[in-house]
Amino acid sequence: MAMASTRTDTVNTFFNLETRNPEPICREPSNHHSIPTNPPSSSPPRKSLLSLPPELRIQIYELLLINRFTRDDPPHHHHIHNTKPINLALLPTTITITTPPSSPSPSLKSQSQSQSPSPSQTLTPSILLLNKQISTESLPILYTLNTFALTAPHHLTTFLSLIGPQNTHLLRSLDIFVPWRRNEIWPWVVLLNFLSTQAPGLRYMRVGWDADCEHPGRLKPGAEERGLGDNLLFVHALGRIRQLESDYGFISIDVLRLILVLTLIDTLCLNYLLVLELLYI
Repeated sequence: MAMASTRTDTVNTFFNLETRNPEPICREPSNHHSIPTNPPSSSPPRKSLLSLPPELRIQIYELLLINRFTRDDPPHHHHIHNTKPINLALLPTTITITTPPSSPSPSLKSQSQSQSPSPSQTLTPSILLLNKQISTESLPILYTLNTFALTAPHHLTTFLSLIGPQNTHLLRSLDIFVPWRRNEIWPWVVLLNFLSTQAPGLRYMRVGWDADCEHPGRLKPGAEERGLGDNLLFVHALGRIRQLESDYGFISIDVLRLILVLTLIDTLCLNYLLVLELLYI
């Protein structure tokens, strides 16, 4: 019973909502000559979150669980759905994965128990801890309407192991940046192969490859400074993610930036054709 009380207090504090206790059935006989000690309140009774219509609850979940750009953020371009990517490299230090009582799937919980989001994020995942129904209704919004960003394979593999297969199926958008320094190809290949089979909901992916040279064509294939942008193993593994609707990528170089647009086209003869288009900016 203590846990239920705690969850109710959390709802009241976070949403400024509460459910009033019903009046007792039996009362003492009234005295017409007595002065009432507790005058009736003029404020209307407040409703609980679950008493709202489903469409209103969905709007509340979207306001709390979608990470958005703010005026303080630098100018941004080409981000999926115009949402601010959630940096998985910072995620373990800001929130942990917990399973609320009676909840079949894990959810995100703030370590500091604070109701305010971190400076780099505008979402408030503590709503997932209120109760089972709210968690079930809101988890798909968290995983399908946000973009998750990573710069190393273990950022995503650790995250996926924490949220479990059921929530992995809900992932829809990823933002990947591959640094050029001390980066091995096989962890990326293993990760991309995993996504091709275990993330059926994935539809959008933005991939960036770093390089440390002005003219990568002058270096031999496989040189570390070239990065992994032209690595065939990476491209082939990326092409195996056939559930993608769009795939945008770029190669970032110190002086010159090349935009590498990758589009998966469904044809009659070939299941998917990888088209590379170079644009100078």
